[in-house]
Amino acid sequence: MGAVGLFFMGAACSSFPSENDALGEFSGAFEADPNSGLAFSVILTGRAEAPEAFLYAGGSYLRQRPLAHVAVLVRHRTETFLFDTGLGRNIDRQFDAMPFWVGPFFAYETTNAAADAIGGAREPLDRIFVSHLHWDHASGLPDFPDTPVWLRREEYENAIDPASGPPAFLREQYEAIPNEWNFVEFDDGPYELFDQCSDLFGDGSVVFVPLNGHTPGSMGMFLNLPSGRRFFFTGDLSWALEGLLLPAQKYFVSRSIVDGDAGQTRTSLARVHRLLQERPSLHAIPAHDALAQAYLAHYPDFEH
Repeated sequence: MGAVGLFFMGAACSSFPSENDALGEFSGAFEADPNSGLAFSVILTGRAEAPEAFLYAGGSYLRQRPLAHVAVLVRHRTETFLFDTGLGRNIDRQFDAMPFWVGPFFAYETTNAAADAIGGAREPLDRIFVSHLHWDHASGLPDFPDTPVWLRREEYENAIDPASGPPAFLREQYEAIPNEWNFVEFDDGPYELFDQCSDLFGDGSVVFVPLNGHTPGSMGMFLNLPSGRRFFFTGDLSWALEGLLLPAQKYFVSRSIVDGDAGQTRTSLARVHRLLQERPSLHAIPAHDALAQAYLAHYPDFEH
């Protein structure tokens, strides 16, 4: 997630690409199979709290906002998978690798690791997808050592680069485990406002898209339920829904630490902002916005 606890004065957002800039053209969504059996559930693995101003530029310094560390359990008629893992069983030990100054800024409270919440017998997993490999999204990977992991090649190569490390990446989470690594390929053509996508099952129910900027290989996930409701899990592109709706970048100190490419992040924010204007019924879900997630089904309940 990033240093949301740093207390400095905010700064105005840099300008965003306008609708006349190169955001692309709408291609529409694939028709989703009404018999996909798609359902999902949010697994809360940890909590935190921060002033709203630290989540998005223009937020209040006086209003405290709840934050969430989550995994998303997705069921399809053909398989079950996780999107991100949240905080894992060994997060406290993993966190020891952080620089000494990080502790107060990345404070968290654990709830229940995804592996403990779902249990292998109750919810056997076929694979895990990760939006990106930052510490609070990859912490649970060692809890599933035999489960194949899927991510973008750019994300994997960036994470294993010797220059990548704390406070964004904790290499123990993804280097010392025998997971089978696989790469998501965006070879299914344009989707909505994105010029490339991966239609996971070929039935329009689960679609991954690139969300470059926060990390080189960040990606988001569309879930198109048989009921007709649509959800877009946007990872850490923004830490608050307001960042997508306004749009607004993260607090300037935080984004200088955690957003790898400021220009690409602004472009991705502008693209999602325009998408939400065009698709008002689409539910955008930032990975850490507890308020945006509050109305969603939490495990063991499911959205259908």
